[in-house]
Amino acid sequence: MNRRELLASAGGIAVASMGGVAFAGENMEGHKHIKTVNKNTDLVKSANECVVTAEICLNSCIEVLATGDKSMAACAEEVIELSSVCTALEKSAAHDSKYLKQLAAVARQVCLSCEEECLKHKEYQQCLDCAKACKECAEICKKYA
Repeated sequence: MNRRELLASAGGIAVASMGGVAFAGENMEGHKHIKTVNKNTDLVKSANECVVTAEICLNSCIEVLATGDKSMAACAEEVIELSSVCTALEKSAAHDSKYLKQLAAVARQVCLSCEEECLKHKEYQQCLDCAKACKECAEICKKYA
């Protein structure tokens, strides 16, 4: 295929896809928007922040462990557990799960345990950031538990 054929094909695809957009817009007539409110937004955001900071903290733990220094082993275990539990918490809160109260109680315990372990490594900003996110999430979980 030469350059002209390639450009002609790409142009045809672009035109065809625009028609699909126009068609999709036409089908939107009569579409009704449902107004919903997620009352758990603070918990969703806090759980997400825990997951993000935990993954960054875990990377630091792995880098230290790779040097042969085992001092971050317990921290790595805590942040792995935190990430797992807070991922579930985030999804459950977003979908207003009927088990949210129980999960928030467990997540609070996990957050407090992770915060305690991360504070042992104050020389690493990643651990301090994770500890802060854990503390904030534990406080929000207390409202739901």
